[in-house]
Amino acid sequence: MIKKLYENLMKLRLPNGLYIASTGEFYRQFCWLRDCFYESLPSLYFDPDLYVQTYHTILDYLKKLESEYRKFSSMIENPTDETWRHLHARVSAETCWEVHTYWQNKQDDICGELLYGISLGEERGLKIIRDSEDVQIINLLIKYMEAIEYWHHSDSGYWEEDESRGGRSSSIGICVAGLNAIQKLNRSDIIIPENLIMKGRAALSRLLPKETKDRDVDMALLSLIWPFNVVNTKQRNEILFNVESRLVRDYGCIRYIGDQYYNADYSNPLGNEAQWTLGDLYLANIYIDIGDHEKGEHYLYKVLKKCPDGNIPELYVNGVANCNSILGWANALAILAMMRKELYHGR
Repeated sequence: MIKKLYENLMKLRLPNGLYIASTGEFYRQFCWLRDCFYESLPSLYFDPDLYVQTYHTILDYLKKLESEYRKFSSMIENPTDETWRHLHARVSAETCWEVHTYWQNKQDDICGELLYGISLGEERGLKIIRDSEDVQIINLLIKYMEAIEYWHHSDSGYWEEDESRGGRSSSIGICVAGLNAIQKLNRSDIIIPENLIMKGRAALSRLLPKETKDRDVDMALLSLIWPFNVVNTKQRNEILFNVESRLVRDYGCIRYIGDQYYNADYSNPLGNEAQWTLGDLYLANIYIDIGDHEKGEHYLYKVLKKCPDGNIPELYVNGVANCNSILGWANALAILAMMRKELYHGR
């Protein structure tokens, strides 16, 4: 099954190393940088050269944004809430350039994921950071995170929704994880401003186990347990209890209570939320990671038994998969859970 899942994932990979989000009619037009982080993770183990190419393309893209728009330095010099001035979460699959249409562009987790992904490669001995220009753009990204004050910035988060005043735990936590990871490389040429990580940790402690001050439980919080490992045991257990008791459904997890994206009944959204495969696959990886392999395999095969062809969809509505199949992000999570399960069983 791993081979089938990986082959399907590679169908989404572009020659430049980025990944389209899905084969769905709309999603195939774009590469979300967040999705590229997750979709590239299996190649770190199967074909590291592909992983290196993905991050070289992303670093070159960031440098081009700075060269043509002063995307980062202008924000550092003059921070603003204007949405278009922020780092966009998606690029055109055709042009590898940011998409100049309005939607909720402020998605701070992107910054943390890029730093985390760079660090993962470097830790494995891969030459992700090539030269002083790469170092310069990484430092600008870090200064940009400071300028927007990521620790309480009103962003749109994983689900690209209305900006949440006071910040989102998932966005803040992923930024903390990325900054931590890049700091652990112990490079003297990469500068983390004093207290930048501490400010994020303090904000996270105030918000958790909530996602926002107004949302008690959200599937995005699972990412803070795995892969980003930025919560303590008490916080982890609270998040897991809240998600499993309130969001788990027959075909996956709902993102949060009342979610209207692909809702089965917009006039009565409560109880009709779309059920996402990502939720079960995060839970599979989390439980395998903490040693509860039986529970981890339960969540993994709950997804895979519905997808014998290895094409994992984004979500189900009334038991029917939507058009975004495969969803590369979901396929990548399934591959990672399968790999770690097989390592446990000695295969």
